[in-house]
Amino acid sequence: MLPLTPRLFSLAAAALCAAISLGPSRPVAAQTETTMAAPSVTPAQYVDQALGVIERNSFYADKVDMAAIRFRAMDKATGVASITDAYPIIDEAVKATGDKHALFRPPATQVLITQGKNQGYGFVAVWPSRLVVSLATGGPAERAGMKLGDRIEQFGGGPVPHTTREVSFKKDAAGDLPAQVALTLSRRKRKITVTISKGDVSTLNAPTAQAAPTPTGSRLAGQVGYIDVPGIVGDAGAQRSFAQQTQALLADLDPAARCGWVIDLRRNKGGYIAAMLAGVAPLLPAGELARRVLADGSQVAFTYQNGELRQGANLELGVTPAPSVFRPGRPVAVLTSALTASAAEATTLAFLGRPSTRVFGEPTYGLTSYTILSVLHDGASLTVTNALDLDAVGRTHDGPIIPDESVTVNWAQLATPTDPVLIAALRWLGRQPSCS
Repeated sequence: MLPLTPRLFSLAAAALCAAISLGPSRPVAAQTETTMAAPSVTPAQYVDQALGVIERNSFYADKVDMAAIRFRAMDKATGVASITDAYPIIDEAVKATGDKHALFRPPATQVLITQGKNQGYGFVAVWPSRLVVSLATGGPAERAGMKLGDRIEQFGGGPVPHTTREVSFKKDAAGDLPAQVALTLSRRKRKITVTISKGDVSTLNAPTAQAAPTPTGSRLAGQVGYIDVPGIVGDAGAQRSFAQQTQALLADLDPAARCGWVIDLRRNKGGYIAAMLAGVAPLLPAGELARRVLADGSQVAFTYQNGELRQGANLELGVTPAPSVFRPGRPVAVLTSALTASAAEATTLAFLGRPSTRVFGEPTYGLTSYTILSVLHDGASLTVTNALDLDAVGRTHDGPIIPDESVTVNWAQLATPTDPVLIAALRWLGRQPSCS
């Protein structure tokens, strides 16, 4: 097991399955980037190296029959002619470990991810409502005329393909999406047809602070502060900017938040855990915010003090703390959905360790884990889980977080006065002593 190092990131994924429509293939909670330097190798040697990554790093390696997985993979590898032909063998081996957070990316895909983009369509639509809940700014879908709130009625004149959570489109054996998709949309009782061409999508892996997503917030009736925290991945400047903006927004809303706070993570599909934790740290008790456990039983904690977010002894992120105007102990309602994943789930668990906190909405995606990324010698990458989340009482999480109050998300009413999850949260906040 390799130790976690300071450089954490989550490829947060604009897409939750092998074929999601927005961008990268799956949210990743926290990664350490390493490089395997090697000379030219045979397909069998290449597969052997990838299996070694899994055996050294995977949390699940000693919980499955790795010998059988290795035997099957190496047997298949002897019959392929090129390293490219070996990619599906590695992908199959990764999936055989049962690691939901693991992912193999071919070189071209990994290069795009490193550049903060991916080949995709640039939207996320949830299932079963088929509502478009996220659009990449300037992406292919937006350019084709798709708008937030559109409902996808047909795909190429037929049924809409999907996973259990999202509208998605099947990739071919090389991992490529179709060059174009023709969608029939409904918008205010009108039917609209758009053809979206696959293209570069700016993902949550934003390379600059200027391109990074930002939190938004407002003052709600009843003296409640509301903040929508998106996923964030990017360079150090992007992370620092995100955390700083989150703290500044909290400080601005604090005077009007006498009854408490609503932290909305329903559209947050993951990102840099350090940036998220540093951003919301003013609402959390000083000191330890989150903890993870590795396969050998050792644990690593995230702590925050005086603007410094650390992982163990390593400084992950430093910010200029927001003014100390926060009134401690006010209630916090955290909102989750089936899209809430990865680092957003770790953030949810950080709030669960706090008094006067309650979670509303749907069970989360279930990627309550951290990963390590290895770049193979040809530029392909292999990501595997190497640690699981712990909550405040030391329970290990390896699946969805179940809300305290289950409420189905109505995506058409998200963050409106008729939003059922928000209504439930506000009802609870209104009953708290701080609001009396």
